[in-house]
Amino acid sequence: MAPGLPTTLTTQLHSFRETPHMTLLARPIDPPPESLIRDWYPNAQLLDSFVVPIDAADVSINDLAVRALGSPPVWFKVLITIRDGVMGPLGVRTSGEVRRAHSDKAHIDFFPVLEQTADEMVLGENDSHLDFRLSLLRRRDERGEVLIATTAVHTHNRLGRIYILLIRPFHKLVVRATLMRCRRQR
Repeated sequence: MAPGLPTTLTTQLHSFRETPHMTLLARPIDPPPESLIRDWYPNAQLLDSFVVPIDAADVSINDLAVRALGSPPVWFKVLITIRDGVMGPLGVRTSGEVRRAHSDKAHIDFFPVLEQTADEMVLGENDSHLDFRLSLLRRRDERGEVLIATTAVHTHNRLGRIYILLIRPFHKLVVRATLMRCRRQR
């Protein structure tokens, strides 16, 4: 028990921190076994999942994806510009090239939509250095709703492995911030 706090308040605070549906920030979890990208989990060079509680019972998975990935903040655009400037000359498609290559498909920002159900959207791209999948999965239970973002990446060569090593810290920041955009926009 925390000193100076009543037992009931201490218990409530402890429960609040431990309940995934009540956590204020996006937090890491195990990749969901029900995801459409579960076959991507084995041998992935990058595999992570983050969860945030949402209050979006009447919001479609498409609208949640637009909240998360559409109209990214300036700092994310700066990171993508740097990524495009460094990786483009190495033969990796830039975000603009990915967008143009999939102009006939549904997409959120430059991410092509590959698959969708009522509660999950899968976005991704295959490139010379790596293939990636991003799943946005809404999970509902008696405690409420959460949105889970899972990323799975399979690299093809040394460039892909170096790329993952360099972007990993930024990736985690971006995914958490992306999920928080869904939480805030109710």
